[in-house]
Amino acid sequence: MISVIRFSFAAALRPAVLCIVVAAVAAASSVARAEESWPVKHELSGKDGKKSKDVSGIACTTGHCFPRSCLVIDDNLQDGQFVTLKQGKLVAGAPVKLIDNTFKRRALELDGEGVAFAGDHYYVIGSHGHPRDKKHKLDPTKDAGEITARILASSQIVRFRPDENQTAAVDIERTSKLRDIIASDQVLAPYLDRRLEDNGLTIEGVAVKDGRLYAGFRGPVLDDNRAAILSVEVDTLFGGTPTVGFTARPPDGRQSSATSATPPWRTAMGWLWPAWSRAPAAPPSVAPRSGC
Repeated sequence: MISVIRFSFAAALRPAVLCIVVAAVAAASSVARAEESWPVKHELSGKDGKKSKDVSGIACTTGHCFPRSCLVIDDNLQDGQFVTLKQGKLVAGAPVKLIDNTFKRRALELDGEGVAFAGDHYYVIGSHGHPRDKKHKLDPTKDAGEITARILASSQIVRFRPDENQTAAVDIERTSKLRDIIASDQVLAPYLDRRLEDNGLTIEGVAVKDGRLYAGFRGPVLDDNRAAILSVEVDTLFGGTPTVGFTARPPDGRQSSATSATPPWRTAMGWLWPAWSRAPAAPPSVAPRSGC
């Protein structure tokens, strides 16, 4: 089942610098205040071998207790990086190669914008969008080959299992099927491969739950300042075949495309973003679990 749902912006999907991400994790465990930032021990890898100034995403194998084994991604790299989240600090660990795309022998970035953990797998999603080009150095004609190569490099989802020591990736799988699904969707297809400042399509976050992957889009901005979340069965992306769906509109104006007799906004989608409700809900408080 594939579904596209439009929802009102409530800053749900934005790039998160490390201090914000760590603060969010701390808040969820009721250990630290949300405004706190935690120091990083060792070095998070960044562009051109330099230290990373921010990260695009972080996910951990558990949501409670410390230490936690996690993965961070930087959208300027082909790699992710294992980290250990301890109470009050983050310890950087080994890098993990996610893709190996090149153009004229130059490594192309995944432009990883989100990471999730479900079951025993990490899922890392690329932006699926036009390359960043604020200074308009890319000519759509002369640089068409590079633009296409960079879009294809970023139009991937990578999943893998971490080894027991969180030092290596096991059974790495890559898929570009989400791009094909986007291209076949009547809502999203017109924005595919557009430049970002032209309301182009770009993914900014990902979640995986109950066998479904949810891709959150920063762009395009749709009618009435709405954004899209695209929901796809994981098995469809990694081995399955996308199916043709119907289109429906819930009472509050969201649009969904799906292949189920039960409207997907009632089943698969309600748990994820409280911002879908007309009055944004406050995040639930999470008490620490016993035994930590």
